[in-house]
Amino acid sequence: MSELKEVTIYTDGCCIMNPGPGGYGVMLCYNNHEKQLSGGFRLTTSNRMEIMAAIVGLKALKFSCSVKLYCDSKYLVYAIMEGWVQRWKSNNWLWNEKEKATDVDLWDNLLNLCSQHTVDFIWVKDHAKYPYSERCDTISKEATNQKDLPIDEGYEQHKEQQNYIVHHIINPPKNGINKDQSIQQIQIEIEGKYYILVGNTWYDKVNFLKPPESLIHKLNTLLVTTLEREDNVQNIDLLLKCAREARDSAQYEQSIKFARRVISISPDHIGAIAILCSCLRASGYAQQALDETEAFSRKNYPPLITSRAAALCDLERWEEAKKVISRVLAMSKDNDKAFSIVHRIKSARPDLYK
Repeated sequence: MSELKEVTIYTDGCCIMNPGPGGYGVMLCYNNHEKQLSGGFRLTTSNRMEIMAAIVGLKALKFSCSVKLYCDSKYLVYAIMEGWVQRWKSNNWLWNEKEKATDVDLWDNLLNLCSQHTVDFIWVKDHAKYPYSERCDTISKEATNQKDLPIDEGYEQHKEQQNYIVHHIINPPKNGINKDQSIQQIQIEIEGKYYILVGNTWYDKVNFLKPPESLIHKLNTLLVTTLEREDNVQNIDLLLKCAREARDSAQYEQSIKFARRVISISPDHIGAIAILCSCLRASGYAQQALDETEAFSRKNYPPLITSRAAALCDLERWEEAKKVISRVLAMSKDNDKAFSIVHRIKSARPDLYK
């Protein structure tokens, strides 16, 4: 009997907001050969992406192999190496007498793959010491930014079966209210309880107490889903909040959609216009960013001016960029973003600052 080929696999999984858009990254190494794999889903969890990465890596093997699989998820490593998953399966996929195990579809798949190979799961504490693990971390995050991410059927169908999510918009009555009351209210149901959003704070609809942080995280994730689905939402503050958070997490396409929604309600909303400009530019559409914000180029709003200057730098229009960014420096001498653009201009065209 011939010896098994020795293969090394590095994996990582990530999830934005958890649950939310998620991705996985895999690096396979055999002798001098390397293979990179990655993918993502529109709604999933970080644990599922860690397990999915291991599944994808093992599925890529064409023959039975001796595998060392490195990942940074203690949950995954211990669940396999300590025999937790095998016990859950033998116990009809129960963690204990009352609680059902989660992610059963993936665990069952992973166990089947492990039975075809000799696999040693190894926990990685520090990515920096493992360049391939660092690479997996990078490509898993990149995967979450892909357009038209597929459905993680195992996750979304499970939630639908539980009737886990119900959310809708409560429109105010047309008569009998003052201006301050005429605000659409977001109401979300989780496991039979209703929660409402007042300002930026979630409350239990019955006792008006704040839910725990872990639940607030889920509610905020569902809030984004609600606002994306419900075109009739007119709450500018909520839409702008989602646009900012999407931009800050590098979800530029999503941020652009929310910013455009705000602009459709309030065409002169300078904050939304600035977000639109920065996200278009970050997505590689520098000229479009300039074109769509040209009508507001004279506004003295530093975030917009800075984004336009950065777009001009992307297009190597250095003289114009210097002129534009000087407006920000005239308003504030302590704007770090403005100074970074000045440094960029100086590096490309030092003659402009002689």
